[in-house]
Amino acid sequence: MPNYAIPGVRVSRTGARLLSVLAVVLVAVLAVAWYAYSHTPDSARLRIQLRTSQIGDGIGPGTTVRLDGVAVGRITAVEPVDQGRQLLSVELDRSQTAGLTDALSVDYAPENLFGISAVTVHPGTGGTPLRPGMVIELGGRVDDVTMGALLRSLTDTATQVLTPKLTALLTQFSSDLRAFAPILRAVVTLARTVSDTQRYASSFLIDQYGSFLHGLGDFSSATFKLFDSIMNIEVFVNDRPKYDASVNMIANQTFPAVGALADALGKYFGPAADMLTPLLSAVAATVPDPAAAQANLTDLIDRLDRMFAPGPEGPAIDVAVTLRGVPGLAIPLLGQQAFAALTTPGAGR
Repeated sequence: MPNYAIPGVRVSRTGARLLSVLAVVLVAVLAVAWYAYSHTPDSARLRIQLRTSQIGDGIGPGTTVRLDGVAVGRITAVEPVDQGRQLLSVELDRSQTAGLTDALSVDYAPENLFGISAVTVHPGTGGTPLRPGMVIELGGRVDDVTMGALLRSLTDTATQVLTPKLTALLTQFSSDLRAFAPILRAVVTLARTVSDTQRYASSFLIDQYGSFLHGLGDFSSATFKLFDSIMNIEVFVNDRPKYDASVNMIANQTFPAVGALADALGKYFGPAADMLTPLLSAVAATVPDPAAAQANLTDLIDRLDRMFAPGPEGPAIDVAVTLRGVPGLAIPLLGQQAFAALTTPGAGR
């Protein structure tokens, strides 16, 4: 066998074998020590198992276990035990979970805003204190509120409730809007008509409407005062039987009598009324040109108006000018007034 020696180092074949054996023994001792240390129960740690039929998204080995918001342990393993059931191996800090019993409940919930899942433990009433190696049957004491469960619930709500309801709502809204279409068309037509025929500015119209509303208050006040006056009529308040008798007489006697009188007039004077039609037609035929007749009548009225002059005792016919040149008629009729009018220049009127 060749001698693989390092220059400057004196190593024999026996020495090399001895060193190799020592190295292998040292590695074996270290491996055994590490295995013994890792499998030696830690008095500060409490290992239990949780059997459940529900496990949340993101729950696995290394998931943090929290109690009242504080990390008190972690999940070391997740193993299936039966069909649809899992076994969670949990390692807890004994000092922080001293008050927990096997009546605890578990929530799978987000640990932070990023949706990282964690196991939240809630203490229960009664039960047996936890001990190492205990297997707890959770049953229905598990709630899954992880981000995945929330998204699934939102999806189910949207697909099963929101979408059908929204579709029905949109269909109903479309039907109602179709029913209101004539009204909407009428409103549009009215707006177009107003814009085409409006002669005054909107500000002016609003001002006029404001004036109308200002007067409406006085009108309403006067109307209520009128009603109050009617309700406070003396005979209506103090002598109600007389008022009722008057109303009864008007309603049951006066109006029927007027109706009977009208019937009698129609019966006996109806033929005479028929004779008025040819008479009025003949009178209308006497005026062939209504415009010329109106002009002539207007001129006649103006001339008659000019014939009158104001006097000390009221309007009087101005005949002094007409009789100015006839003293034989003016003086006997008018006396001294006619004489003064004849002798005084410019005193004819």
